[in-house]
Amino acid sequence: NHYQGSSIYSNLRYRFDYKRYISLGINMEKDAGEPFLNGSNPWGYDYLSFYFSARDIGKLKALNMGDFQANFGQGLTLSTGLAFGKSSIITNSKRNFSGFGAYRSLRENAYLRGGAVALSLDKIEFGVFASYKNVDGNAITISDSVEGKNNDPGFVTNIQEDGGFHRTTSEIEDKDAVADFQTGVYAEYKGKNGRIGTINYLRKLSVTLQPNRQLYNQFNFRGDQYFKNGLYYDYVFRNVNLYGEVSHSSHENSIAQLYGALLSLNRALDLSFVYRAYDKEFITLQTNGFGENSNAANEQGFYTGFEAKITKRISLLGYYDLFRFPWLRFQSIAPTGGNDFWVEVQYKPSRQFTAYYRFRTETKQSDIAGENIKQLANETLSRHRLHLNYTVSKGVSLRSRIEWSRYQENNERSFGSLVYQDIVFKPFGRSLQLSGRAAYSMIEQFQNRIYSFEQTPLYDYPLFTHGFTGLRFYALARYKAARNLDLWFRYAHTQYDVPLNSLTQDYSIGSSLEEITGRKRQTFTLQIRYIIK
Repeated sequence: NHYQGSSIYSNLRYRFDYKRYISLGINMEKDAGEPFLNGSNPWGYDYLSFYFSARDIGKLKALNMGDFQANFGQGLTLSTGLAFGKSSIITNSKRNFSGFGAYRSLRENAYLRGGAVALSLDKIEFGVFASYKNVDGNAITISDSVEGKNNDPGFVTNIQEDGGFHRTTSEIEDKDAVADFQTGVYAEYKGKNGRIGTINYLRKLSVTLQPNRQLYNQFNFRGDQYFKNGLYYDYVFRNVNLYGEVSHSSHENSIAQLYGALLSLNRALDLSFVYRAYDKEFITLQTNGFGENSNAANEQGFYTGFEAKITKRISLLGYYDLFRFPWLRFQSIAPTGGNDFWVEVQYKPSRQFTAYYRFRTETKQSDIAGENIKQLANETLSRHRLHLNYTVSKGVSLRSRIEWSRYQENNERSFGSLVYQDIVFKPFGRSLQLSGRAAYSMIEQFQNRIYSFEQTPLYDYPLFTHGFTGLRFYALARYKAARNLDLWFRYAHTQYDVPLNSLTQDYSIGSSLEEITGRKRQTFTLQIRYIIK
């Protein structure tokens, strides 16, 4: 084990709120494998964050000091938070960002650090911010023995805007490798039926960002300074909501644009439309644009979503998204395209029982190895899901799911399946609440992986990836020990099946420093919350 610290993960949070106007807090975190009170962290936690936020006090729209986030428009110009991707909820295609806000997350590197203020003067709202912090980056050092300087940062191949592991020697060396200064201003006009605004900001890095040059990324930003400016709007007229954003980045004067509409035709039918066009040179740092990729660059597409009330008990919803990538992507030797179709039927005959069936199929193109040269081939991933919710009695409910997937590339196919049963015990007025799940998955290859959300303590990451064949179960208990004291305890167990054709006697899970001897992985989580009133 080459990790510098123990395998224990720990975080500590304190938050103070005065009604809805004032909020301040401190967040601290140590990831598993990071040192604590020794080595690179002699003072304790590896991650330390403080924030102060005041909102809606007279003409003061927002005041933020310490760590904060900034999200505007549709996330093309500046967005440091999280945003939804495509889903059965068609309104998720629209970003409802509201400017500056407190940063309470444990996502390292994703925040702004400094100050921000916004004022609201009748129909005009404007604000400014300034941020200075250090971010992680893969630094390439230059040794200059003539001048007596060693290991001076020459440039970085990337900067991290999420993550923040500092467990090994190389990860510790990448910590705070780049000084990051940002400043910007926004202005917004609010009318009776909508708003229109502009956001402009400058970012300056202490060293040059220079990614390793590949065919697919040769148009990516390279340098130590850039600016972006955008114009966004959000307008409602009767049953139509029009929104969008046009953003310009200084790199090659590239443009990203998105235009959307939400229509409520009647009580029985809602529609959503989104068109986006992102230049291949557009700077994707600190963006959250809607699309097929997480980066708002090198993509064009048109999305159509719908939600229909067929009867009082039956609803039909889904979307169709057609997209193309004008330039090369990772693992593609030519421009590619694809489509994504999702449909869901919901059945709600009573408050005690609900069910839905979901089908999704997505087709993309990627490289395959030919006899002489690489060729593009279609790869299609199809998923089916049947989910049932049943309330047995007050405080006791059951959740059952069956899901299966098929992955096809040319004439080769693979399959995956998942079945699980949940039981939730939350009696009203009781101090103890219990929930648990037993799941079994059969996955032929990782492309057939299936995701599921699990019950977790507050702020824990709930998404689990079933990318293996085997058993998964967990149990979660929440105990209200006193009026202001809550305790959570969670135990999770994952057990991999050994393939019948395996010739190795020493089975292991994972690889490299994450490797576990054997076929079982266990996780214990304890969380304590005390509320001071």
